[in-house]
Amino acid sequence: MLEFYYGTVNSAKTLTMLAKAHAWKSTGKKVCIVKPAMDTRSAGVSSRVGLSCDADIVLKASESLCDYAETFNASDVVLVDEVQFLTRAQIADLRKLTVGLLDKTTKAVPVQCYGLRTLSDGTLWDSIQVLMAQADAMHEVSTVCAYCSDHAVFSKSVSQGEAGVSLSWDGFIPVCAYHFLHMR
Repeated sequence: MLEFYYGTVNSAKTLTMLAKAHAWKSTGKKVCIVKPAMDTRSAGVSSRVGLSCDADIVLKASESLCDYAETFNASDVVLVDEVQFLTRAQIADLRKLTVGLLDKTTKAVPVQCYGLRTLSDGTLWDSIQVLMAQADAMHEVSTVCAYCSDHAVFSKSVSQGEAGVSLSWDGFIPVCAYHFLHMR
């Protein structure tokens, strides 16, 4: 099964992934955590609330998932953080991994991907187009708008001095559709 957990910044996507990893591990299952090398904010996988873990695979854009077939074969589940930074080909390989067709040696392994659905301009990330087309299930990890109590659906880049807004550590905030369109 290929699942996509998506949300805006500050919606606890990575925290959700770390909780899922803990749940799998507590039942004796082997979890493989993948993160893209493009995510340089920390050496491992880190949530904004301070929980973290090491990544088993730090995947470069030039690498194929086939390079990690042995690691996947030793795993019961693969969890991918910041999936929007993977390439279209890597997303296609995740799909193949879920049905045992990554290469001649890999078994079928469930894959759960966590990341942003849209860029700050409101369009889909290139790799996310492929993931959304091929995912068996999609789950929103929701949060509220930084300006009001409405449901946040976009991540907006904001300046340091913007009044009344608490910036996330990467300069983005979650916003509802109204504030996304109104503050352009």
